[in-house]
Amino acid sequence: MPGLAVAILLLLIIGSALTALIGVAPPDLGAIVADGYIRHVLLFTTLQAALSSILSVALALAVARALARRASFPGRTLLLKLFGLPMMIPTIVAVFAIVALYGESGWLHGLMARVGLSTGGFLYGLSGILIAHVFFNMPFAARAFLGALEAVPGESWRLASQLGMGSSQVFRLIEWPALRGTLASVAGLIFMLCFASFAITLTLGGGPGWASLEAAIYQSLRYDFDLGRAAVLALLQLAVSGALLLALHRALVPAPVAVGLGRPIARPDVTGRAGIFMDMLLIGLAGLYVGLPLLAVAIDGFSGALGRVLSEPATWKAAGIGIAVAATATLLAASGAIMLIAGGQRMAHPGAFQFIGSLPLAGSPLALGAGLFVILTRFGGSPDMGLGLVALING
Repeated sequence: MPGLAVAILLLLIIGSALTALIGVAPPDLGAIVADGYIRHVLLFTTLQAALSSILSVALALAVARALARRASFPGRTLLLKLFGLPMMIPTIVAVFAIVALYGESGWLHGLMARVGLSTGGFLYGLSGILIAHVFFNMPFAARAFLGALEAVPGESWRLASQLGMGSSQVFRLIEWPALRGTLASVAGLIFMLCFASFAITLTLGGGPGWASLEAAIYQSLRYDFDLGRAAVLALLQLAVSGALLLALHRALVPAPVAVGLGRPIARPDVTGRAGIFMDMLLIGLAGLYVGLPLLAVAIDGFSGALGRVLSEPATWKAAGIGIAVAATATLLAASGAIMLIAGGQRMAHPGAFQFIGSLPLAGSPLALGAGLFVILTRFGGSPDMGLGLVALING
């Protein structure tokens, strides 16, 4: 019953928020369907999300295999911790970091200028969006894939060694069965996150031609105040991401469960100087790709007015609000997830709760927030209660 209650609550939040927007300003569906700009935005949003997912997953798969083959080298633990940072820092901070490295006044541009080369203005547009999305999602996917590879029991590697398997055979017969379930879920999650991307496409898109569907929703809410149009665009976003989520949910294949004795056994594909060199080169490049932007923004931050910022009361007030919102959202997310999982285990089709639990990722946080705010004000709520909505939507 608690799991069913959470599932119904999630559906009510999404449905009531979008219904409230449509009720305030009924949209002109004919004009929206005939709008060429909306079709362009939908096509570009789908394209950038697909490219971001493919690049992130492909690079993460290569890095994870290299890390799995090189189970011990100086700095490996630190590198894995570094890979966890992009998903934890605010999006706008990551954008500043990327601009500090790849922008026209960034480190890379200055270094290339010293040797007489020009990087051009590649940061803004589709290329900049892809750079930022891969920066966020590749390390996350690599950690997920590495966990799946490290769960392969040692006895499988002993058998692979006895049979003399090469790298391609190891991937096809051992690694792929362990990875495919994780790969499908991670790829779907990355696509939905990139499809709903807002700050990255807004700042690095460089113009309306590179706007995402979420940016179009923001324009409808902030500048046009066309709530009905925003609701229709949010439904469109929910439909595209929801369809992908449903397809992936049906395609997910659980990884085979294999229990070993826990004894570390060397893989058969870890020898060879060429292989070691290529693995370490790939790991090093991945570390630089993630670490250099963070280093650039850290140096810029510490060389700025750090003392003045830390002495301002507004800084600590904002930090306190952020901690309170994050703690509330964490409590809601964790308790709701436990209820959904526990309830799903008692159902004939447990995947239904998992699908409903993933739906908010397919929706538009901007549209949900606006719709819930409309409901709140209709029932006499105070605008000061908006922080509660922020915690609710994040949860």
